Amino acid sequence: MTGRQGQSGGVLVLVALSLTVLLGIAALAIDTGNFRAHRRQLQSAADAGALAGAAQLIANPGAVCGAGGRADYYERRNSDLTDGHNLIENANLDTSYCEIVNNSVRVKPVESDVPFVFGKVLGFLNTDISARARARIVYLTTARGMMPIGVEDLRPKTVQVIRDDTGAVVASLTSGCGSSPEGFLYYCGGGTANSLPAGGVPVHVRVTDVTGTVIDFANDGSGNPIGVGWIGTEDVPKSGATSCACTVKEVYVTQGIADPSLYYPFTTTARSFGVNVHLTNVPNGAQVRVQLNGGPGQGAQASLTSGTNADGQWSTGASAFSTATSEGPENVTVTVKQGNTTYTSHTVQRIYPHDQSTLLYSYTQSGASFGGRFVSSSLAAGAPGRTVNFQTAFVTLVKGRQIVLKLGGGNAASPGNFGALDLDTNSSWPQYRCYAGNGTPNFADELYHGACTPYSIGQQVQTQTGNQVGQIDGGNGGLTRRIGNSPNHWTTTANPPPAGDPRWVNVILVGPLSIEALNGNSTTPVVGFGNFYITAYSRDAGSGLKNGEVRGIFWDRVNPSGAYSTTCTDPSGICLESIALMPWDG
Repeated sequence: MTGRQGQSGGVLVLVALSLTVLLGIAALAIDTGNFRAHRRQLQSAADAGALAGAAQLIANPGAVCGAGGRADYYERRNSDLTDGHNLIENANLDTSYCEIVNNSVRVKPVESDVPFVFGKVLGFLNTDISARARARIVYLTTARGMMPIGVEDLRPKTVQVIRDDTGAVVASLTSGCGSSPEGFLYYCGGGTANSLPAGGVPVHVRVTDVTGTVIDFANDGSGNPIGVGWIGTEDVPKSGATSCACTVKEVYVTQGIADPSLYYPFTTTARSFGVNVHLTNVPNGAQVRVQLNGGPGQGAQASLTSGTNADGQWSTGASAFSTATSEGPENVTVTVKQGNTTYTSHTVQRIYPHDQSTLLYSYTQSGASFGGRFVSSSLAAGAPGRTVNFQTAFVTLVKGRQIVLKLGGGNAASPGNFGALDLDTNSSWPQYRCYAGNGTPNFADELYHGACTPYSIGQQVQTQTGNQVGQIDGGNGGLTRRIGNSPNHWTTTANPPPAGDPRWVNVILVGPLSIEALNGNSTTPVVGFGNFYITAYSRDAGSGLKNGEVRGIFWDRVNPSGAYSTTCTDPSGICLESIALMPWDG
């Protein structure tokens, strides 16, 4: 009996010891679970504080850290300060650790005196729990749902006027001299024109974009000169080796408007214009005629309107010519016919009857009293009378300003290119499932739905030749289905149409002259994304637009979503910023 009683006593001791261990393990498990729940919520507080702090870096870095700072505020939003069910006690929460590292914010909130529940039995009273997080500014680069239209994004950094014959810089232009009738900035400046050839010389504009790209507005991508102006000087018309006794002093275009230019990118109807000529020593009875490009069927008779044959102004009349004659520039020559002899000048002016162009307006002006675009060859080099002033404007993206989003029929920016893009180009891409039946989308589908395929800044995008008239405004055209009968609700920038208006669209922005300089199908890099409101397209009743033409008002650059970069690569520092968590030591 004594042995069995001893064994029973030993079992009781073992059971008591086992229960103590089991209770300790249970207490540890329960308390560990409680601490983990605390830490999970504390990690949420850290993430919220770091992200909020990084967001504040964009606007006001001085308000990121410290008591009442953005990081502190959002860390404490996860405590019992805002909700009694939260485990973290605000009174015990220390958010003092906050530091800014480059373009990132690091926080490490600590909750002190978190009590043990069952651990107190074992002598454990409380502990501290901490979490940490780091977030940085990132730059968004990818967007989806784009319309298949490429809009050139020109952002001039420097503007110069260049002589076509020598390549010399005549003048450097700066902004701050007003705006064009459409609301685009004028760039103005002056320079000295020496050593001019007979009749004068054409000049063109050279722009260095903020990206460092140098653009010469000297041809249209097909080798056709588009120049921007002419510095005129005297010329003596000739017939073979025989010279006329007369002299062409100056030639300029007259249109009955204040701005002496023939750039009308928003005009679809033909513009009429005349040409004035300043002549001296015209023989009595001689006929004066103005020719465009020297073609015999393109001339117009000029009549003496002021002065005398010895020194007078001759004019064709304001409606002698029309911008419908040609989309490109035209050289102007003057002929003087005396009896059976016709004397012809060199090119003495160039006019630019464009309907569409990135280059919006441009003209030259000297101090002469007649038309203001004439430099006398008798002046010494560097003389004040050789100073010529220039003024030019470009179609740029200005909030609230209308531009041509896609060109219309007969007005390609370059051979076959009207501004259309082919965005969903590969039917094997999984993004095609956003289209019914996973079929290959055409241009109309992409206009109606927006492209399924996401595009990133810097990625190459495929251009698409053809005007796409039926795909745009046909009975089943993309804009016909998208817009329907919804009218143009645009009034002012201060009161834009609501977001649900079907005329709001997002398009891809491409580099300056990247479409104008193409020849056939090609690729061009994406430089950004733009938000526009379509004010008119060719199907709109009474629009008067060319077939396939689309116009819209620029609103802003679209905020992409998805992939991002940790550096801003835009030369002017204009990047779409967001925030993202990152490794603590990353």
